[in-house]
Amino acid sequence: MEQGPLEEMIRAEANDEIEEDLTQRFLERIRKEKRSVTELIGHEIREEALRFGSSWARQLLGVRAENALVRGEIVRSDEIKQEAIGRWSFPDGEAEDLEMSVERARTLVLISEAVQYAVDRPYAQLGRVVARTFDFGLESGKTYTGQVISYLPPEDDDDVPLWRIRHVDGDEEDLDKYELVHAYYKLEQFQETRSRARRREFRGTENDGRRRRRKRSKKNSSKRWRKYKKCSS
Repeated sequence: MEQGPLEEMIRAEANDEIEEDLTQRFLERIRKEKRSVTELIGHEIREEALRFGSSWARQLLGVRAENALVRGEIVRSDEIKQEAIGRWSFPDGEAEDLEMSVERARTLVLISEAVQYAVDRPYAQLGRVVARTFDFGLESGKTYTGQVISYLPPEDDDDVPLWRIRHVDGDEEDLDKYELVHAYYKLEQFQETRSRARRREFRGTENDGRRRRRKRSKKNSSKRWRKYKKCSS
């Protein structure tokens, strides 16, 4: 069957070199990121709304607060304190300059750079796994994984590109470029947190086993010693 232009584009983008893919392995890249704080000035960034205060975000945004992003730009830096100052435009119309650590600033800049990569290769995102956090009352803050199933290109100048996500429970939602890349980043955080929990659980089980073995060994040793004393007397 002959492929059309769209299929050829999807195939070509999916075959891009993985080393160039800024939307993958965020945590590894963030650990290696060493740009100075002054090099971060001027970058447009997005930050999770909950980081500015969970009560404020939930009151203003409701159930959308778990995944909502606040637009900002790094406008100044303080090299002595190793801080960056972001100018944030909040959904209620207010704007404020707030400090952040240089490590957080580097992370947000790297995510913003990955956004451009996704925009340049929209069809290469198909099939990739994401993570989103939702607030469903008793299940507040629960993270769900999903998969990118389609790309919805802008239909006119006022539209923005969107990617449709299907979650494991079958629900679907459309994400813009910033939401998509933050969902990639959240997936890596989620996987690392789950991996750390498994390692802690394994170490706990292993230590319990060692304690039980030591206890049995000590008990058997005292039994042998009593038998030996009886035989020797």
